[in-house]
Amino acid sequence: MARYPVPSHVIESIDAADLRGFGAAHLARRAANRRTIARLSEKLNAVFDSGVPFFTKDAIRDIVRQLDELAVNPNPRVHTVRKFIVRGLDDCVVELRVPLGRVHPYRDLPDVDIVDAKLLVRFRPIDHLTSTTRRFADEFNIEHAFLPMVVEPRPVQLHSVTNDYVPQYPVLPLEAVQATLQRKRTEWESSSACQQLLSTLRSAAIPDVRRIVAFACFNMSDCEMAERSACQHALLLILRKFFAERQRIAEEDIVCFAQDPLYEDVDKKVLAGAGISVVENPRAFLEVDDASLVLSISPETPVRQIVADIAQPAVMIWNRVEEVEQHAEWIGQTEWYGPPFQIFY
Repeated sequence: MARYPVPSHVIESIDAADLRGFGAAHLARRAANRRTIARLSEKLNAVFDSGVPFFTKDAIRDIVRQLDELAVNPNPRVHTVRKFIVRGLDDCVVELRVPLGRVHPYRDLPDVDIVDAKLLVRFRPIDHLTSTTRRFADEFNIEHAFLPMVVEPRPVQLHSVTNDYVPQYPVLPLEAVQATLQRKRTEWESSSACQQLLSTLRSAAIPDVRRIVAFACFNMSDCEMAERSACQHALLLILRKFFAERQRIAEEDIVCFAQDPLYEDVDKKVLAGAGISVVENPRAFLEVDDASLVLSISPETPVRQIVADIAQPAVMIWNRVEEVEQHAEWIGQTEWYGPPFQIFY
């Protein structure tokens, strides 16, 4: 069964609504996939309960090596198939065939196409591999049932004539992003939440921190998310200063990394100017070690599960997740809220 089962009435409500839109044949395939997932879940749960890590640095490093060896495709619209070799939790080797170049049949902007032009490494923890919810039942592939990591096409926006990359949202200018980051740092440093956080860290027996690795802090150049994203990156800078002073070393002696596939060039320039190195997915996980502070407030990637398998960092800071009561119109969705952060050390 699923590691964290969804109430049956939720699944039934979703299926009833989907029956009208997708039809009986689609629902029959979904039901068959659910039965297969339920059967395979017994073995997956047994592997998880035995303590076998789902994620290892060797496996991540091997994916990175295969990504680095790929030849550059000069025309992102040309249909190509990228191949990757991965090993599953059942110790079987699987060849992933990832198609690129597909142009999606819809667009958000005139003269801009959505094209499968990039690659994305997706991590699948135990709750994903054993889930029978709509998303996971519909996308289920029995050949991938025991794969905790897969490589998938990542759609991006390209100009229909020039093939130039087009950002998904309006991008703020460099000066504006720099100013927002500095303002958020000043606000953070003078806030009671920051003082509470630093007080907690001062009172804890924490090993020396030599690097800070941040995941999914979003892009500060996004006009809608700039404030929230800048706040998270400002926290990284505050933490670097705190641990440098605590350990009586220069701030430059604490190396900082940030990973988010949504970073624009403007974000990378601002972060570089602040002494933060941007790394591509999934390379930041290879930077995490026992002398690291991991900062990941609200990621879509299962950062905590991955880090728990590959290292024992000195500190982890994340958003504490709590499920709230759902309204009827939210059926099939999950709403979360929580206080600003939770610390593990």
